[in-house]
Amino acid sequence: MKRTRIIVFMVILNCLSSLTAFAQHTQESCSRIDITDHYPGLKGLFNHPRDQGNVGLCYAYPAADILSILVGRPVSAIAVALNDMSYYRDNFWYRNFLDANTAYPKGGLAGEAFAASQALGFCLESELQSNVGESTGLLDAFEAIHEAIFVAKYGGEFNPDPMILKSYFNTFSKSSKEHLLGVAKNNRDKSFIEVLLALKNSQCTQRVRVSKNFGWQNLDVKEMSSVVISKIDKILESKLPLETSFETTFLKGFTRDSLHSMLLIGREWKGDQCRYRFRNSWGTGCQFYSPTLQPYCDGEKGQLLISETEILENAISIGFAQ
Repeated sequence: MKRTRIIVFMVILNCLSSLTAFAQHTQESCSRIDITDHYPGLKGLFNHPRDQGNVGLCYAYPAADILSILVGRPVSAIAVALNDMSYYRDNFWYRNFLDANTAYPKGGLAGEAFAASQALGFCLESELQSNVGESTGLLDAFEAIHEAIFVAKYGGEFNPDPMILKSYFNTFSKSSKEHLLGVAKNNRDKSFIEVLLALKNSQCTQRVRVSKNFGWQNLDVKEMSSVVISKIDKILESKLPLETSFETTFLKGFTRDSLHSMLLIGREWKGDQCRYRFRNSWGTGCQFYSPTLQPYCDGEKGQLLISETEILENAISIGFAQ
């Protein structure tokens, strides 16, 4: 059954106006919470900054982190995104609307990515690397795949630039130049997305699954501000993170018509306000944030502190798995 993401997006946007600023916490009530303290087996994952590069897969990183907590092992965000592409392909948003055969993936909803991965199973980070650590890593990896598809269709030598090939191997570590070309030849009449899915399936030997007892839930952002904050606190106190989407206008400080998804993992008092800690996927450093947010950026960890007032004024959607 087809699902229309645009309608969901519009409904979520219409809810924004109902959130009014309400500073609920005092310094005494804003006790420190860090849900990652409760998952020592995942410290390696949570201590490593996420980096999505220049590919619009931000929503897959919070979904993968939430799945990681549920299964106790680091889950590949790239695998989660590819599951989403496969499961909801008819409604998938493409970076290039003019040619879906060569388009790069762009955008999605964390809840749908979670549901798709719950239905299909998913790869671990050890099999499909999503923390490439380079701003163009994934784009270069995709470029190597494009070159292989071109050679598979039209012939010639497959000799991609060594740096592009290195980026490909950073993600598809079990692959080889010959394997990539072979997959492209076996799928020469299919789209780029389908070749990407075939490569994922060839890499993913340990198909992990999460119990169907878990389900994705969204907070009702139309509720009173104090209720929203109280629910966030209750979920954090139960040792669970929350996926939260913001407009990039708020995060970057200039107009840009898009959303960005991050993982809410904790709470602490800083700068005379109760602030909530978010794990982002913009790598290290603070240069991408607005001047207002930069003082609250933990660049080494790839994390950001956002006040409860800013959450209430700018959050577009908030979801979690339970």
